[in-house]
Amino acid sequence: MNIDFKHIAIIASLALPLAACSQESSNASGGSKSVTDAAKDMGGKLADTAKQYSGQFEEMRRMADGKLSGVDTTIADLKTKADAKGGEVKTQIEGLITQIKAKKDEIAKTFSNFDMKSIDMKSFDGLEAKVEPMLAELQKLLEKAKSM
Repeated sequence: MNIDFKHIAIIASLALPLAACSQESSNASGGSKSVTDAAKDMGGKLADTAKQYSGQFEEMRRMADGKLSGVDTTIADLKTKADAKGGEVKTQIEGLITQIKAKKDEIAKTFSNFDMKSIDMKSFDGLEAKVEPMLAELQKLLEKAKSM
């Protein structure tokens, strides 16, 4: 189920009048739960859901950062190797460096463009579906760089 903050507001606006109705019947039958308590319960559940997605997002970001951590060192090593080799090999290595930088920037941009305000399972799965293949492609480029 996809719940973003617009849906949360709609649910809350519908739940409060319903909670008030149940409060009246609850008070008539001796119950003690107030409208405020019902709203707090609902708000707490919705906040927990948002917190869960936010936590998963941060976990994915940390995983990606871990995989990206050595990229700058690899690029520096490749530049040194390109300067030492010269000629066509240098051109190939420089092309590989350009591809690696572009893929790293693409991954970073994907995370920075992700809208945390409307995070839900669908958007999180979409992010994961984008990032995982990009990381796999970056890994292939890095392996190619090691073989040069």
